[in-house]
Amino acid sequence: VQPAAVQPAAELETRIAKLIRDLGSDQFIVRERAQSELEGIGVAAFDALDTVRDSEDVELAMRVRYLLRVQAAGWIQEDDPPELRSVLKRYGEQAEMERRTRLERLAAFGHARALAALCRLARFEPSPALSKHAALLAMGVPFPESAAGRGELQAAIERSLGNSRRPAAAWLRQFGQTLVAPEDRIDQIVVAWRETLAAEARELARGTLRGGYPATNAAIVRDLHRWQFDYLRGLKRETDAAAVATELIAAVAGSQGELADLVGWLAERQLWPQIETLAAKFATDFARSAPLTYRRAEALARQGDKAGAERFASEAFELSPDSAKHLEMGMELRDRGLVEWAEREFRKVLAASQLGETEDLMARHRLAEMFYDHDRPLEAAKLWRELCDKLDGDEQVRERFGDRRQFFRSRMHFFCAKQHMAAGGLAQAREQ
Repeated sequence: VQPAAVQPAAELETRIAKLIRDLGSDQFIVRERAQSELEGIGVAAFDALDTVRDSEDVELAMRVRYLLRVQAAGWIQEDDPPELRSVLKRYGEQAEMERRTRLERLAAFGHARALAALCRLARFEPSPALSKHAALLAMGVPFPESAAGRGELQAAIERSLGNSRRPAAAWLRQFGQTLVAPEDRIDQIVVAWRETLAAEARELARGTLRGGYPATNAAIVRDLHRWQFDYLRGLKRETDAAAVATELIAAVAGSQGELADLVGWLAERQLWPQIETLAAKFATDFARSAPLTYRRAEALARQGDKAGAERFASEAFELSPDSAKHLEMGMELRDRGLVEWAEREFRKVLAASQLGETEDLMARHRLAEMFYDHDRPLEAAKLWRELCDKLDGDEQVRERFGDRRQFFRSRMHFFCAKQHMAAGGLAQAREQ
């Protein structure tokens, strides 16, 4: 028998199929020999073995699963760049959570070589759900704008997948076709993706197992929805995209973490009416959460309902139980450009803290910098002047802060100088 590396592809495929049948033979010696030969063939037998991991023949399924575990899958290829090799090193020996983390590290590289590696992992990853996660990450990597570049990427995807018949491989082939589809095939592609999503939702409802692993999970179905939304929006098919967003809202179970994740995703895409729909569906859950209630207020503000926005923002303000939460909320609102609400949160911390305490300093610093960023340097200077005046009048406080006093005073003078410059007083600015 020729080694697998030099055996013609068709001949090798026939040989592998026969050996897999022999794994279920009535004769122990035939089963053992077939297992040994398949182990020797290695990764070339992976795709064929993967298709029968759930065989009703218990003996055959047990041996197939063993072979899938022990085969040295092609995690790393010789031409992988060093940064990918570092992530992929000993990948198969890691626990599932660590493997997931490594998939996400690969996706963060954001280039075609990382995409090819993710396709490889979609092919060989033992967990069907992680295999699909790898496929979704690959589909999210930026792809070339030129037709030639997209064609090259499709070819690279096909090479990485080999003969795999796994669902994740089917998604990636479909993605490859999406990359190169001519304009007159777009409608067919959209329908095909909708069918793929419906099939995955049915798989989740059935709770299917493959090789002892769940075939999918709610996060996979969610992320497939999200990918399709972005794809449809990219095609400017807003009605179809909105329908996908509606399905996402209908599918959400309602835990605080899940709601926060979804509302953040909706906000990133400026789907303000959908946030209000979600808030109405889970009114009680939103009413208990300051971050969620602020999101509802923001959605109303972005749609021009100032009175409704202020009502919910006021409710959200009352929900934070302590200064630490008010500080955290203030920083989040600041980062979203919601300055008035952020200021209220920071001033709550200042009012509840002793001048110069840690939380006071943190809120004071963030509020002052926010004022400066929004062309309010005089208000920023006043915040630091309050503290500097305290330092000037209390020796114990001066000793406690030591060299940090210089920072407080320098920020105060800097903001004062900026105020004078804005008012045209260059000489006064220099004095500061």
